[in-house]
Amino acid sequence: MLDQIRNCFHKDKVLYSKHAKTEMEADEFGVMRENEVYEAISNGKIINKYLDDQPYPSCLIYGRTTKNRPIHIVSAYSEEDNIAIIVTVYEPDPGKWIDFVPKEWLCQKEKNLKCIICKSDDIVLKKVDEEIKVENDIILIPIEVSVCNNCGERYYDRKTIQQLEKIKEKIENKEIAVEDVGKVLRPRVA
Repeated sequence: MLDQIRNCFHKDKVLYSKHAKTEMEADEFGVMRENEVYEAISNGKIINKYLDDQPYPSCLIYGRTTKNRPIHIVSAYSEEDNIAIIVTVYEPDPGKWIDFVPKEWLCQKEKNLKCIICKSDDIVLKKVDEEIKVENDIILIPIEVSVCNNCGERYYDRKTIQQLEKIKEKIENKEIAVEDVGKVLRPRVA
C-alpha cells in the first residue's frame, strides 16, 4: 500500500481531509507543511494497517522530514480511483511513543512475555518513579515501563535506558536542575 501512496504523491493524486489540514495547521509541535508530509511519506514505513477501514483500507505511516522531524500520517488508498486520501497528520508525542510506536502496542506484543523472576505472565505498562543515584543523592525520574504485577520486576527497552543515561549525564553536568522534595534519613550506628 505504501508504494501506491507514494505513486499518488508523484502523480499529484492526493487529497487531504479537512481534519488533516486542521491538524497540520494546529499541531502542538508547530505548523506542519505539505512538503514535510511528502518527505515523511517518501522515506517512511507502515507501522500499522487498517485493512477493514471503510470506504477504503488505510494505514499509519511513520516517517521523518529532511530536518529529522518525526511525522505520523494516516492515509487511505482507493485502488479504484488510484488516489491517496490523507486522513490525519501529526507529530507524535515522544511521551506516548517508543521509537514512534505506541507504548501500549509494545505492551500488547509482550502479552506472552513471562517474568524472569517469578514466571508470571501478568506484565503491564505502568508509570513508575525510576531512581537515579548521583553522588549521595537519589533522583526520581517518572517513566513508563513494563512491570510484573506479581513481583514488581521492571523491564526497560533500549530507548528508555538511553533516555535515563542522558538524564543522569545532564544532572551530573548540572544541565538539569533538581529540587529537594524531602529527605532520606538513616539511623546513626553507635
